[in-house]
Amino acid sequence: IINEFGNKVWMSGIQLYVMIFLVLITMGITHFLPKFTKAIPSSLIAIGVTTVLAIIATNNGIHMPNVKDFAGGSLDGGFPKFHLPNIPFKLETLKIILPFSIVATLVGLIESLLTLSLIDELTDTRGQANKECIGQGIGNLINGFFGGTGGCAMIGQSMINITSGGRGRISGIAMGISLLLFILLGSKVIEIIPLAALVGVMFIVVMETFAWETLKFRKRVPKKDILIILIVTLITIFEDLAMAVVVGVILSALNFAWEKGKKINGIIEETPEEKVYILEGPLFFGSVTSFKDLFHPKDDPENIIIDFKNSKIMDHSAIEAVNSITEKYKRNGKNLKLKHLSEDCKTLLINAQELIKVNIIEDPIYFVGDDLLD
Repeated sequence: IINEFGNKVWMSGIQLYVMIFLVLITMGITHFLPKFTKAIPSSLIAIGVTTVLAIIATNNGIHMPNVKDFAGGSLDGGFPKFHLPNIPFKLETLKIILPFSIVATLVGLIESLLTLSLIDELTDTRGQANKECIGQGIGNLINGFFGGTGGCAMIGQSMINITSGGRGRISGIAMGISLLLFILLGSKVIEIIPLAALVGVMFIVVMETFAWETLKFRKRVPKKDILIILIVTLITIFEDLAMAVVVGVILSALNFAWEKGKKINGIIEETPEEKVYILEGPLFFGSVTSFKDLFHPKDDPENIIIDFKNSKIMDHSAIEAVNSITEKYKRNGKNLKLKHLSEDCKTLLINAQELIKVNIIEDPIYFVGDDLLD
């Protein structure tokens, strides 16, 4: 809270105890009321009851921080007015804005799609992600011409909507209209809502959002996934949810790419005179160990072919791995040839020809005939 000198201090004493009591009252009503009736959203009832109790506490000398205190002033508002941004329309302006707009777009889309995925799971439905993205983009574009800031799907509001029984489009529309009316006509009502009520509702949202059953499988979950969860949690606490979502997606993607790429498989076709290794998966620094383990230079026949039709040489480590295998077969007096190399793989090998010397089987060039040929 903010003291009389304008400094932030921890709440203490009777004020803290009343705050905790109101939070628990809000959580209890929000959680248990739907078991008796869903005619009225439980969170709305909880906020109303807690607000009355907070007013009683304030009248008895125990001030409960409210929305007005948190906002630092009145919430009075009016209808937005159309205007064009007062900035110079030139390339230099675009260079300044573009990096921030890309980050905001990525954060907004990722958070919206993750929210959509969660809602689909809770309601056993399937949302349309493409329409969500297009609609969000159009909405944010129009919003900018009325002085607003970019927005995205809010996990908290979405969960409150779902737990209150909202399922169709009308629930989202009703929430937007209600919020507008409160700002225009009922701002004085919103200002007196105690923060304890909002904290209690959000605690319930967090408890219902968290997949508690995953704790049963914590010993079976890969340690890398647990590490990502911890990193995302810490970023959420010390930074914000949007940044945590972006970092979590990046880490998960890198982890998936590493786990997917570090293993390379080979299908073997063998005859008494020749043995063909048909590779499956990219050959790069993460998979070179698995690649080398596929071959047995001492036991293989005289002629060996490595078929790259389902694989690619990706980096310098892959070139060194191919060179190492080539040298091993050469020391055993056997011939190794590469087949079905893509053009970019051939370019890598040509650039490294001082390092590696292998035989490449050139694939035939095919032509398609049609009626236009004379």
